[in-house]
Amino acid sequence: MSELKQDLLRLGGTLLAITVAVALCLGVVDGLTRDKIAQRTQQDIENAMRAVCGEDASFQPLEAPAGDTIITSANQILRDGMPDGVCVQVAPSGYGGEITMIVGVDGQGQVLGVQIVDMSETAGLGSNAQNPEWLAQYEGAAGPLSVVKTATGADGEIVALSGATITSRAVTEGVQAAIDYAATQQ
Repeated sequence: MSELKQDLLRLGGTLLAITVAVALCLGVVDGLTRDKIAQRTQQDIENAMRAVCGEDASFQPLEAPAGDTIITSANQILRDGMPDGVCVQVAPSGYGGEITMIVGVDGQGQVLGVQIVDMSETAGLGSNAQNPEWLAQYEGAAGPLSVVKTATGADGEIVALSGATITSRAVTEGVQAAIDYAATQQ
């Protein structure tokens, strides 16, 4: 066998050994952290539900609409054991992928609040959707909602984030889906 072939086989074997070792390490780390990440994600969702619906709220699971691509879960909001709206987890598609959010809607169909749990939007543009000041414009809204570049004072207007219209529309689509779902639960 020529020296070149021997060098290629040795190099290929070394690369194979390194690749296998790295894959094993990644597999072990994934196995050790998967449950912790899932618990942390669930805790983040529960914290967002309390932040949106209030500390005095308790929740009873509802069936999410079959075939809905935005609503991922829904809960009846209970206060003193009585129904008082719904808390909906939605995941509309934004510019950087799904935007996981919690939307609370009271018994009169008005938005209690919105919290973004997870997103991969562009830093400095779409990521600004997480700002409480921007999300506050949804509070009290009852739909139908529309995204505008400049406010005219009409009901249901949501002023888009500068440079992030796709993100603004995605968040608004998620909030509108929650409002629509809440209307079917009354």
